[in-house]
Formats: sequence, structure tokens, C-alpha cells
Amino acid sequence: RSRYVYAVRRKDTFDVLASVLAIAGDGVAVAGGFLLATWLRFSSGWIPLMHDRPPPADIMALMYGWSSVFAAVIFLLVFRFLGLYVRPQVGVFSDKIPRLVRGVGMGILVSTALAFAIRIEPYPPFSRLVLLLAFFVVTLAVILERYLLFRWELHAARHGASTNRVLIVGADDIAAHLRRVLQREPRLRSVVAGFAKCDNEPLDQSIEADAILGTIDELDGLIERHRIDQVILASSRISHQRMVEIVLLCEKSMVTFKVIPDLFRIMLGDVDVQMVDDIPLLGISRWPLDYFWNRALKRCEDCVGALLGL
Repeated sequence: RSRYVYAVRRKDTFDVLASVLAIAGDGVAVAGGFLLATWLRFSSGWIPLMHDRPPPADIMALMYGWSSVFAAVIFLLVFRFLGLYVRPQVGVFSDKIPRLVRGVGMGILVSTALAFAIRIEPYPPFSRLVLLLAFFVVTLAVILERYLLFRWELHAARHGASTNRVLIVGADDIAAHLRRVLQREPRLRSVVAGFAKCDNEPLDQSIEADAILGTIDELDGLIERHRIDQVILASSRISHQRMVEIVLLCEKSMVTFKVIPDLFRIMLGDVDVQMVDDIPLLGISRWPLDYFWNRALKRCEDCVGALLGL
């Protein structure tokens, strides 16, 4: 159990840091985008005011200043709902732009609804043009900020140590392809410790003999001996009953379990889906203590309980 906790802490450090930076960056981008939209509308001189008059400076600063902070909180909740703070993030940045735009659009809709639903006298109503400008300005700001963060995460992952030791169950062409995919994606910080061969399974020619750590019957010992953090099932030569036994073994050993989905015929109530290059993986969702904030809450609970018991 101590090895498991230590491994999770190592893997969590970078992921939590990246998530916190994303939250902070999004908050600054959203609040700054709203303030910039306000300046473009009322102070830049680029947009004619026509018959409108800008509110007094003190009222405008109070209205739009605090509103930008409030909008940032709304956007962060929307982004959290869309899973934009899940780490590690893999793939190319262009694939993430549609979800970012969707998040900004949802944030603008919620902010607009609240802005016109909540009227505080004697403040004037919010400018519709400011909200329209905010959509484009915030979208550009968030995409730019996320792109910079994306490049930093990729750079840090390429120069960081691997913290996730993977054991692949199977040694056929699918298993060999999975190893190549994991090696190409540095943000997973995974290293393939080796393969566990199944009975009567053809060995892929690209898999070296010394990479075969043992057979599937030795899985329990292989996990402990090679300090495995994750087991991925990539063989189709396993019965449903044997598959269930592997799942239970991983749960007992507190090891993450994933399987290539076209082999996964067991109905599970809680399934985690992850795309690794062109290979989709299904697995049981992470254990509660895998999450940093759950462990932090558990530690606070332990400290409070210890103080009360003194």
C-alpha cells in the first residue's frame, strides 16, 4: 500500500500543477477578456457610441470590474463540467479547440442570462455589445493561454521522468502496437515494463524475448516484482472468467486496469475511457484516493480526528 501511495503522489505532482495552472490561466484570460471587451466598447474610440453614453467611471469600474470576476468563476465551473481540467491531456491541440469554444459559448450564455436576470438599482443594464465582444475576446484569450500551457506541458513531459510502469497482458501485434503508441506519447509518462504472454498466443516479431516477463498465470508476482502501476489487457485469448480475475487482482493490488474495448465484454457500472493515439482504452474508474483533492481531504479529516482524540 505504501508503494501505491508513493507512486500516486509522484504521478499527481505534475498533473495537479498543470490543472492549477490551467485554472489560474483561464481565470485571468476570462476576466481580462471581459475587461478588454469593456474597454473596446466604451473607451477605445473604435466603436461609435451613437446615442449611448458610457456610465460614470466609478460605476463602470464597479459594474464591469466585479462582473468580470464573477464571470470568471462561472467560466471555471463550466470548464470543470466539460472536463477541461482533466490531466494528462493527450493528442494535438487543434482537437481541443472546439471544446474550448463550446465552453466559452456556454459561459457567455450563463453570464448573459444572469446579467439580465439580476438588475441592481441604480446601476444601468449591461451592454449587450460588451457581452458580444467578450465572446470573441475571451475565446481568443483562452485559446492562446491554453496553447501556451499545452506546449509547456508537452515540453515538461518530454524532459521529465516516467512515473507509470505498464504491464501489457498479451504479446501479439496489438500489444506491440500499443507499446509503440505509449512510447510516442510523453504526457502519459508511461514506460512499458514488459509483457505477460497468454497461452497459445503468437509472439509478434517486434517484441524482444527479454521483454516477455512471464505468463498470465504469473501476473500476481509480476505486478509485485516489477512494481507495476498499470495493467493493460491487449489479448483476445482470455475467457470472461479470467478477465474478471485480472480485474479483481488489479483491484486487490491497487493497480490501474485498462483493456482495449473490443475485447471488453463485461458490463461495468463505472467505466473510464481514454484515447491513446489511435487506440481507445476502457478501464475501471480511478480509485477515490487516486485523486489529489480526495487525499488532501482525507488527510485533513485524519488531522482533525487526531486533534479531537488528544
